[in-house]
Amino acid sequence: MTPGFPTNGPPGNDLPRTGPASAPPTSPPTFSPGVAPGYVPGPPTAPPSGSLPPPTTGPFDPTVAQFQPSSADSRNKVRPWWGLGDVFLGVGFILLLAIIGMVAALFIGAATGEFELDLETFGGDELATSGLVIVIGGGAQQLGQFLWPLIVGRWKGFGAAKDFGFRFKLVDLPLGIATGVVALISAGLINFGLSWLLGIDPEAADNTGFLTDNTDSPWIWGLVFITVIGAPFSEELLFRGLLLRALEKRATWVSGLVGSSIIFALVHYQPGMGRSELAVLLIAIGAAGTLFGAIAIKTGRLGAPIIGHMLFNGAAVLSILATQ
Repeated sequence: MTPGFPTNGPPGNDLPRTGPASAPPTSPPTFSPGVAPGYVPGPPTAPPSGSLPPPTTGPFDPTVAQFQPSSADSRNKVRPWWGLGDVFLGVGFILLLAIIGMVAALFIGAATGEFELDLETFGGDELATSGLVIVIGGGAQQLGQFLWPLIVGRWKGFGAAKDFGFRFKLVDLPLGIATGVVALISAGLINFGLSWLLGIDPEAADNTGFLTDNTDSPWIWGLVFITVIGAPFSEELLFRGLLLRALEKRATWVSGLVGSSIIFALVHYQPGMGRSELAVLLIAIGAAGTLFGAIAIKTGRLGAPIIGHMLFNGAAVLSILATQ
C-alpha cells in the first residue's frame, strides 16, 4: 500500500468502500461519435422541406429537378421558373432599348443634317416617317424583343431552344413556306371581305406606309431588313416563344394561343388610322398570328413560324417595291 493513498478509490475519494474488494472493474461505456451519452433514437422523421432527396440507384437525369425548394428559400429555384412576370419585365427592357435607339437616331439625324432638332420637327410627322428613325429606333426595339427571351431562357430555364422552341429543322422550310402562303391568303380574304362589308378601301387597312414613304430614301434597305428579317425573328421569339409559353404555363395552350395572338395584333396599332380600317388590320394580323402560334404549338419549334412570317412580310415588301 502506497502511503498517502486510501484503499477505497483514487486520490481524493475519501468515502468508505461499499462493494466487495474482489468485485471486477466495470468496462467503460462506449459512445458513438457525435451522439450524447444516454441518447435513445426516436422514430424516423421526414426530411425537412428544402433538403436533398434520398439517393437513388437509377441513372442521374440532369433535366429532372434534383432540389425542391422550401417557401423560405427563394434563392434555389426549380427550372424553368420564368413566367408572366418576365413578360412585364421584358416590356421595360424593350422600351429602354427603343428609347436609346430613338435618342441615337435623333443625334445622327441632326449631325447629318437630315432634320433639325426643333419644336417644329418634334410636332410634325417628319420623325414618324423618317427612315433613319425607323431603322435605328425600330431596330433597337427589335433587338430588345430578340434578346429578352434569350436572357430569360438562360437565366431561369434551360435556354431558348428548349424552353421556347427557338430551333430549326429541315422540315421547317417547306412547312414554313406553306404556313406563310396560308397566312397571306387568310389575311387577304379577311382584308377584302371585311373592307367590302364596311365599305372601306382595302389598301387603307395596312401598316406598310413607312415603306411607301421611304422608297426613295437611302434607308430603304434598312427598312427592308428590319421588316423581312428583324421582325420575324424578334416577334416570333417574343410572342410565340416567351409570351405564348408563359400563358400556357399559367393556364392552357388555348389561353397561350389566343392571348399571344391578341397582344401580337394590338402592338401593330397604327395611330391616326380610322376605326374601321384599324379593326380590319388588327383582325387580319391577329389571324396570321394565330396561325403562327398554332404551328409553334404543334411542332414545338419556332422554325416554321419564323419562315412563314418572313414570307408574309416579304410579300408585302415586294409588292410595294415592285409598284414604285
